[in-house]
Amino acid sequence: MTLVQTLDERKRARVEEIRAGLDALRKKLTEYGRAHGGKFMMFGSAVTGRLHYDSDVDILVDFDEAGVGAALDFVETTCAALKLHADVQPKAWCKEEFIARIAPGSLVIS
Repeated sequence: MTLVQTLDERKRARVEEIRAGLDALRKKLTEYGRAHGGKFMMFGSAVTGRLHYDSDVDILVDFDEAGVGAALDFVETTCAALKLHADVQPKAWCKEEFIARIAPGSLVIS
């Protein structure tokens, strides 16, 4: 007998998969940030917990110019391995107004 999941069940299962992936991602980002002297800023639904089955992970990378490229690669590779969709960019590319808007609800990982 084959059990068939409904669409709602598949969506709920995907949200739980994202939650588990976020827990692992936070730990990996903390380790990387400490080892390489930089920070990550996670914001959006990944921090608020209002996840949907198609939620991405919004992350700003705050490393010096020499380390930002490797940090971006690390985030993208790690997210892919955890089956998370990453929306990642250097913090230096963002306008101050944007940073000020997201900062209150963000999680700084270092």
